[in-house]
Amino acid sequence: MRLVHAFRVLSALVLIQLLAHASPLHAQQPDLAIDLLGGLAIPSGNTARATGSGGSIGAGIQHRISSRLAITTDLRLSRFYDGLSEQEGFGSSTDLRIWRITVGTALRLTSPDSRWLLSARAGIGVAGIRSGPLPPGSQEPQESPTEGLNEDVFALTGGLELSRYLGSRYVPFLRTQFDLYDTKHFLLGLAYLDPENIPRNGPLHAFGVEVGVRLEF
Repeated sequence: MRLVHAFRVLSALVLIQLLAHASPLHAQQPDLAIDLLGGLAIPSGNTARATGSGGSIGAGIQHRISSRLAITTDLRLSRFYDGLSEQEGFGSSTDLRIWRITVGTALRLTSPDSRWLLSARAGIGVAGIRSGPLPPGSQEPQESPTEGLNEDVFALTGGLELSRYLGSRYVPFLRTQFDLYDTKHFLLGLAYLDPENIPRNGPLHAFGVEVGVRLEF
């Protein structure tokens, strides 16, 4: 229920962004932007112990509320690939698929008049974590004996973005982000892959290095 409530809050914030853009007060300046991006997904910590590197794609909406501050809504899909051979049907790592949606802020650290802009970004939201098949014993009672991780959790993200105006509306950017997933006891399923190195509870986290383009309206 907490995740359902969080998703409703996220949806409301997206609607607020769109309504704010449509109001006469904001009609004279390009304060709404859409992002498209993709890049590398680099596991760290428990994530690196359970899986390998992969890739990500994403999209977002950014609503500028001042010359330096913007409200952001981001959606990202990440896929981490198992790079190890199987042992007796299960290896010591697995594939991971993670979707997340977050709302947050982007704060420009350099002058808004500069064509090169450095921004700090942070967000909070929800994520869904799915894995490949896991060894028997890691599943909940209602799950099949080899079912993989299938959990919805809270997500935190933060990072830096370097961008440059290309014309008046197009803004290519390079973004580095750190994503933290509050898995708590849900990590138990992955612990069966490598009990000596993967704890039975704790967070998953990873880095993203992505390039993209922003279209301002």
